[in-house]
This record gives sequence, C-alpha cells and structure tokens, in this order.
Amino acid sequence: MELVYSLQGWLAPTVYLLLILACLLYVNNQGKGFLVASFSITLLMSLLIEIGKLDSVRDSFLAVEEYFAWVGLLDIIGSLISGVLLVVAWSNIMYQQTDNDSRQQGFTQRLSIGFKGKALAFNAIILFVIPAAFFLVALFAPDYSSVFLSFSFGAIYMVIAIYYLLSNRLFIKGNQYYKASVFFAASFIVIAVGSFVQFGIQNFLPVDQIDNPMVIFVSASQLFFFFVMLHLMLLALGVSELTLKKSNKTHPLSYSSEPSSLSRAAFKTASRTRLGRLWLYLTLQFVGVVLTFLGLMMMIEFFPSSTLLLVAISVGVISFIAAQVYFLMLLYRIWRHVIQTSAPLNISPSINSPAKAVGFLFIPLFSLYWIFIAIGKLTTDINKLSEKQQGLQVVGGLGVVYCIIGLLGLIPIVGYIFTGVGLMVLGPVLLHQLISAVQANSCEDNSGKDSLTVHSTAHT
Repeated sequence: MELVYSLQGWLAPTVYLLLILACLLYVNNQGKGFLVASFSITLLMSLLIEIGKLDSVRDSFLAVEEYFAWVGLLDIIGSLISGVLLVVAWSNIMYQQTDNDSRQQGFTQRLSIGFKGKALAFNAIILFVIPAAFFLVALFAPDYSSVFLSFSFGAIYMVIAIYYLLSNRLFIKGNQYYKASVFFAASFIVIAVGSFVQFGIQNFLPVDQIDNPMVIFVSASQLFFFFVMLHLMLLALGVSELTLKKSNKTHPLSYSSEPSSLSRAAFKTASRTRLGRLWLYLTLQFVGVVLTFLGLMMMIEFFPSSTLLLVAISVGVISFIAAQVYFLMLLYRIWRHVIQTSAPLNISPSINSPAKAVGFLFIPLFSLYWIFIAIGKLTTDINKLSEKQQGLQVVGGLGVVYCIIGLLGLIPIVGYIFTGVGLMVLGPVLLHQLISAVQANSCEDNSGKDSLTVHSTAHT
C-alpha cells in the first residue's frame, strides 16, 4: 500500500499536464492563455508537494515538516493567483461568447458584463477577501494554522464556484459555454468541500479518544484524494466542452443551431434512439472506484476481518462492473447511430455492425488491437458525419489517446497512474464528447432535455 500511496499523488500532476495540452491544442478563445497559466501554476504546486515526498528529498532536509509548511504556504499563494487567472479566463470567454450571441441574434445592445477596469478589479477583490481573511487568522493563530490554511484553500475555490454559477444567468441553457461553466463550478465546489471535510475530520474529531488515530488520518487523506479526482474529472469535462467545435466555422459554437438541408434530407426516415445518461455512468464509475479502493485499503491495513468493509468492497465491485457494462451499452448505441446515419450520407463507417464493435472487445489478445478500431476510430467517424451535417466535431485523436492510456495501464507499478487517468478522466471525457456530438448532430434540437436523446435513420 505504501507504493500505491506514493503513486497516487502523481495522478493530479498528470491530469493537469493533459489539461494544459488540451487547452493549447484544441481551445480557441480569448480565455485560453489564462486557463493555461492557471493550470500551469496548479501543476507546479502539485509537483512541489510530490517532490517533497521523495526519499532523496527527505534525506536532504533536516526538518521535512518545515519543508511542507513552506510548500503549504506556497500552495495557498498559488491557489490565489490561479483563482484570479480562472476568473479572468472565464470573463474573457464570456465576453467573446456574448459578443457572438449579440451578432447572431441581432441584439442592438450588447450584454454589459463589465470585464474590464473597475468590474474586473471588483471580481479580483472578492476573490481575495475571504481567503485572505482565513490566511491572516492563520498567521496570528499559529496553533490552528493548518486548519485555517486548509479552509482558506477551500474558500478560494468556493468563491470561484459562486462566480461561475452566477455567470450562467447570461447564457441560453444548452449553450456550450453554459455547460462548461456548470462543470467548472461543480469542480470548484467539490475541491472546496473536500478541503473542508479532510481538515474538519483531522482537526475536530476527538482523535485522542480513538485506539488507532492513524485510521482517522489515513481515511481523511484518502477521502480528500478522491475529492481531488472528482474535481479533476469535472474540470476535464469543462475543458472538454471548450474543445468541441463546429465543422462550419462561420457560425458561433452552439448546440441550438438548425441542421443543414443535407442533414434534413438524410433524416427523412428518422426514428428515436436513446443513448443514455452520462451522469449515470459517472456515478457508477466513481462510487465503484471509491468503495472498492477505500474498502481494500482499510481492510488490508487496519481491519482484516471487517464484515462491513467486505460488504462495501462488494458493492463497489458491483458498481464498477455496472459502469463498464453501461460504457459498452453506450458504445454500442453510438456505433449504431454512426452506422445507420452514414449510409444516407455516402460515408463508409470503420465498422459495419455495432454488435461486432462491442463483441470483438471480448476476444483475448485480439481485443488489444480491436480497441483501436472500436474506440480509436469512433471519433474519426463521428467527425466525418459532423462535416457532412455541419455539426459538432470532437477532438480527433481522443479515442486513440484513450486506447494508448489503457494499454499503458498494463505496465507494472506505473500503470496505476495511467489506469487512474483513463478511468477517472479520459473515459468520461471521451463519452462526453461522443454523446455531445451525436446529440448536436441529430435531426431535432434536444438541448433543453435532460436525457441524451438522438435521432438515427432506419437501415436502408
């Protein structure tokens, strides 16, 4: 378990690096540079923490606690700077989108959001006030410094979440940036709550009355780790929204655009097909991973004969298996949509049967090759349809990257990092992009519906 603990911390830097690359390569708006700068600062802070955990670094410091105290201080400062950059980034993104909406809808008066001068200064002040208050208390109350520093960290992201949620009022529901804002806000709420929960457990529970206090500290740190992973998953989904783009670049990005005449002709014999719900997959996946991992960790280290932990592990395994089955169901339905809609548009899909796409994944060894067809080629085929229908295009190489990350997960030891990134980040992002593209390219506008419903043609 010690090895697992040492590898866990490197998941966050890996994901932040992927987010930086995604922004640099696929995001194209006024807030791009600020997003990259914010993620870069957070990446640097997480790397400093993990470097301090290395044995070679520990041996070179007489007081490791002092090292982490300084890193913790830098982490708070970095979070403040990163938070300001996130606010500025979203301000620029909203300004660009409302400008596009104004031109598209013929507004005579542009929405006044005020991202320059006094308004931007006011946003920055609001972002600083609450965290700075906690920080000052920590300086003048050293006995509780760790508590207040952690709460200041949580306060920073809670304020950012409120800012992102309030920005939603300015957008039509279903718009790309509306959805991205919701993902970002949820991500910041999760990391704020995680910070409050971890340090609340570690500092306010009566640890001195417990036989094995280490159980409390280990459990709290592991809970916070999964809060971090959920935060990163939601953050990645927000970035994923920003990377979706229209194949017809003369129109602003929106889920509510009317299908082209070619798309209408292709869907004359349309029939309703339900893909599924992305949130259900995310919930099953996350619950499965958390219960299974935490249960195993607690059973191995502290309670080897606990019936309650055995039940938790069993529920986690069932939930995880259900998530993978649901993933395959979604894969089948997406391929069915691609195959059925390709024929009227004179497109040859990479696979001619959805059952074949999913079924061949169960063939031993051959499946290591087939995933590059069933998953890797899917993004390419979706983009071909999007070009014909003037719909949303996904990140072209995302499917191949997901497959490569999955194979790297087979490598002993370091494969744990790639498996975590694949399960908790890339998998959800891939499904989100595919479902969003299929939904946007469908015959009717389904942006206002909670369920992910698309239209596909009957076999011809």
